[in-house]
Amino acid sequence: QALVGEKLQEPVGETQAAVNFDPLGESALGSLLADGLRERTGADAAMVQPTSLLAGLPAGVVTLGDVYAACMSPGNPTVRDLTGAQLLEMLELGLDPDRAKETASWGRGRANGRVAVSGLSAVYDASAAAGKRLSDVRVAGETLDPACTYRVAGSDAEMTDLAWRDAERRNLLSFELGDDVEYEVPTTLRDVLEQTLRQHSPITPPLPGRIVFA
Repeated sequence: QALVGEKLQEPVGETQAAVNFDPLGESALGSLLADGLRERTGADAAMVQPTSLLAGLPAGVVTLGDVYAACMSPGNPTVRDLTGAQLLEMLELGLDPDRAKETASWGRGRANGRVAVSGLSAVYDASAAAGKRLSDVRVAGETLDPACTYRVAGSDAEMTDLAWRDAERRNLLSFELGDDVEYEVPTTLRDVLEQTLRQHSPITPPLPGRIVFA
């Protein structure tokens, strides 16, 4: 136990300011993890559900224990090809404010929350009809093409074909996909967060505004 405690006190990075976590909003921690996934996989964009996260990171020195407290998810980095139309469907569902407040039974009692993104920007209007709530969607600054193919990163929670389990939707997919999915095992999301801190410290918390709510 003493050795474990000593290991958890190991500094892994530094932040310029506290990195907040808000599962119902655009939290800096979610954006930071999404950025790390996109960089690690070389994807065009990344999406992460906040059920993978627990708490923010402190200002100043960040220890391995802080990383464990922020992210204990066993999820693995996952990447696959999606059409722009599929990406739009996933993004609209992931930003739905009603779904965000609902409890995710597979997320250990936590709310679904609002999906965090990297490499993506959009305007979301919750008052619009389903399927028409997104506008000005961009990937790497370019207008999203529904017919184009994009490389999208996430975890196995977002990028697997298993859309339903025990009659409840578990992830953001509702369509059949091929077998092009790639998992990085045994790497976990926590490893990605740790790597991001080690490689890019001192970290400036990502600014909000990737998704604008109309």
